[in-house]
Amino acid sequence: MPEDWIKPADHDRPAFCSIGLPDAERLPPEYPIPAIFIDQNKQNAVAEKFNLMRSEKILALCPGAEYGEAKRWPASYYAEVAQA
Repeated sequence: MPEDWIKPADHDRPAFCSIGLPDAERLPPEYPIPAIFIDQNKQNAVAEKFNLMRSEKILALCPGAEYGEAKRWPASYYAEVAQA
């Protein structure tokens, strides 16, 4: 992706926060930083349910797409990732 694909309205705010804000509007003083939270109990339950060995690598692929084929990877891409 080109470096200038998404440019912030000014240099004081990141591009991902600039999207959707009017050019003159400033960012709030604090904005949430995306993070993944893992519930260890749920992780253990899934491993047990599917008889997964925790000592082995686990790969989960989610091939669906909300807007159908336009946003979906081709099956061959998933196969390549799974084989790797």
